[in-house]
Amino acid sequence: MGTISSSSRKIDSHLFFSEFCKATKSVTMHTLIHLWYMNCLSKAKWHSLLPHLRNRVMQDFIDTLYCTSNSFDEIFLLLLTNAKSPYFILGLNKELGLSSKHLRSLAEDILKFASSAGLQYSHGKNNHNFLENLVDFPLKTFSLCPCTRRPLYVAMYLGRPDIVRLLLNCGARIPYEDVCHCASHGRHPLKNVMDVMKAPLEASVLSKSLPSVISHTERCAMVLRVLLVDLSYLNPLWNQVSKALEDMTGQEAGDNIPSLKQLSRSKIRCLMKKRGSFYEEHLVQKLGLPAVLVNYLNINEQIIPDNEIYYLL
Repeated sequence: MGTISSSSRKIDSHLFFSEFCKATKSVTMHTLIHLWYMNCLSKAKWHSLLPHLRNRVMQDFIDTLYCTSNSFDEIFLLLLTNAKSPYFILGLNKELGLSSKHLRSLAEDILKFASSAGLQYSHGKNNHNFLENLVDFPLKTFSLCPCTRRPLYVAMYLGRPDIVRLLLNCGARIPYEDVCHCASHGRHPLKNVMDVMKAPLEASVLSKSLPSVISHTERCAMVLRVLLVDLSYLNPLWNQVSKALEDMTGQEAGDNIPSLKQLSRSKIRCLMKKRGSFYEEHLVQKLGLPAVLVNYLNINEQIIPDNEIYYLL
């Protein structure tokens, strides 16, 4: 079955898993449901478990998924597919009764745990074995080509800024040394991804499809903004991403990158909006904040959805 490695352990899988786990091929999400919701465990009960018990269940699930599938596509399917993903993956199983939001929350918990635990798993490429973090583990289900199987690449060309932010927060990376061998001349896979993101702009589209093209372009532009915030200005890929963003929005890169002030204010607004009762000017005034802070929050500012990034933070 191969070897599973993490920052704190190195064990042979055949010493750790039952014959049932090794013999069962995980082609659906039933493995996830059975392990995670053992004995119909509810979400509330799950979070009431002691942290070390929750971590053990997640560890067992991740390792079992690797041994039975040699991939983690099922986890990322929950994040990348649409609202009907439970039925798409599981089929019409009325007994489960799990919403997309519920399943997505589970996938996020898994990624965050794997990131904090520093879990790494081996995969083969070009007759060589590589260790990858779970968040960077190549997907089998989605890809433009064999060189663009990182979950971060997939989230980018699908226009999912929320997933891009989640993956970056969990330690996803874009190595500068990556090379796409599918083209006649080797180039970075990120260039292939950005070409796909810009493709609707360059193609002639029918007037009835124009709204969907505009929506896709706005989401892709937000993806690149999120990536620019994460990338170092000294990173050689920064110029390529900023150039693609300029082509997509018609604005200079400096106008596309939110300032630290905007990021901080957006985060505060996000927290206040979740509280609800504080997201009105007259209620903010009752907090007794200094005038300079009230002006800084500027609750009544007209927000442009494409520019306000509070929901990504």
